[in-house]
Amino acid sequence: MRNAASLLILSFGLSYYLIERIGLFSIGPVPVLDVLYSGPFLSASLCFLIIVLSSTFRNRNTAKISGWIYVITVILLVTGLWLSFLTRFSGEVVITEGQTFFSGHKDYAPETLYRGKFATMPDIALKLDELVPAVSSDRDHLEGLKGMFSHFTAKSEEQQEIIITGGIPSFLDGVFFRIRDMGYSPRYVLKTDAGKPLDSSFIYMKLFPHGSEDNFRLLSPLTYYVRYYPEGSEDLGDTHIALRIVRNKDIVFNGNITLTEDASFENSRISFDEVRKWTKLSIVHDWGVLPVLSGIILGLISLVIRGIKA
Repeated sequence: MRNAASLLILSFGLSYYLIERIGLFSIGPVPVLDVLYSGPFLSASLCFLIIVLSSTFRNRNTAKISGWIYVITVILLVTGLWLSFLTRFSGEVVITEGQTFFSGHKDYAPETLYRGKFATMPDIALKLDELVPAVSSDRDHLEGLKGMFSHFTAKSEEQQEIIITGGIPSFLDGVFFRIRDMGYSPRYVLKTDAGKPLDSSFIYMKLFPHGSEDNFRLLSPLTYYVRYYPEGSEDLGDTHIALRIVRNKDIVFNGNITLTEDASFENSRISFDEVRKWTKLSIVHDWGVLPVLSGIILGLISLVIRGIKA
């Protein structure tokens, strides 16, 4: 009876996870964390733990080593899940070369932010000094990513140089860091027709692979469409930007400009004086990671032992 109940709960949990991830009854696929931390999934994990503990207690005198390993594995996995649900803090932020990120600020992308009931926000400051991408031979795919960061702490005035990659997460002060994706942040300078600067700022844009187009708007009805060619193109060999400025459906400028070169339109000018790379920095502070990883490792050991005995 207990085995049947365990199988039923496992089947429910797996089916529920797959249905939610596929998005069968929702607008789109549900994020992994939203599925794992949902009421039905958490309730199923707790019921499964109770059944396993109850069964083990009744058969404690005849239980074998493999049985105890199985029980400990379940305890670690379920405990880790609940700890993660209650203590996890995670989020992503877009950071540009030269920019300093303070973890206590509200710069996280809202759709990536999760904060458990008992979560504590990490107190960390990181400056992205340089982003080093590894791209494919055709320059169209990102094959690797490495970021050189300066780490600031309140305990010391010295900066610590660290490397964060797009592979295995880096661990620092109890927090996991990882980077993903890359693009370019041009710094525009909006000027009057006489050349007097009015506004200037970096704006991150999805301009990778090279030749990809993205757009932005300022406090005007104009839309600025940008393509960036750091290594030139077939039309122009030097580094340049293909710029198209549109008011409603009317094109007011369409051409190629080099860095710092002005594009004149209507009664204004705009130039792009420098371009830096950006990436997405992922921050995770989660007390449930260690129990879950321990449970996975122990479960794999249990499978190997059973395979040897078989």
